[in-house]
Amino acid sequence: MCVNLQTSIAAFIIGEICGFILATENNEKRAIGIFVMFYSFVQLFEALIYYYGNDESTLASRLLLINLGLQGIVFFILVNYFIKVNAVYFFICGMISLFIIYKATVKDFKSASIESCMKWNFMDTDISSSLGIMYITVLVSTQISSNTIINNTGKYFILTYIFANLFNSNGPSLWCLSSAITAPILLFL
Repeated sequence: MCVNLQTSIAAFIIGEICGFILATENNEKRAIGIFVMFYSFVQLFEALIYYYGNDESTLASRLLLINLGLQGIVFFILVNYFIKVNAVYFFICGMISLFIIYKATVKDFKSASIESCMKWNFMDTDISSSLGIMYITVLVSTQISSNTIINNTGKYFILTYIFANLFNSNGPSLWCLSSAITAPILLFL
């Protein structure tokens, strides 16, 4: 599956609207809503790359990677307002965030390009492995949580991950897209 400028903009808008609606709640849904709004920015950065053809300035690609790298720590900071989060999760995701930010600021950074589909050229083995550890940490934490909203949200993210990988092995790009587009489901958790 290959997305385009219009799909990225639509996914960003859907994610932001659903996230905003969730953020108006007075419980854990507020944290989930703000998190949805945060990760939906991946779609905005991809839209900028589609709009300009390729990311010659590398700015949108760098911001996209930083957003990916901060997702774990942002998730735990937001959830921690409603349920106590184990410090180990903060440590793991904090270290990964620092590493990803470093990788996004190096001089030889490889920006995303548009071939037949968008290609995240910055995704090397170190970055992919780090993000994998971060996502596993987040998903495991949601599944061992006794909080129903957090637990169900984790199941939602697992399903969108499976969905994204059934149709394409393009990694987080399609996962972020499917999570943003299907974010209305979170309104009913």
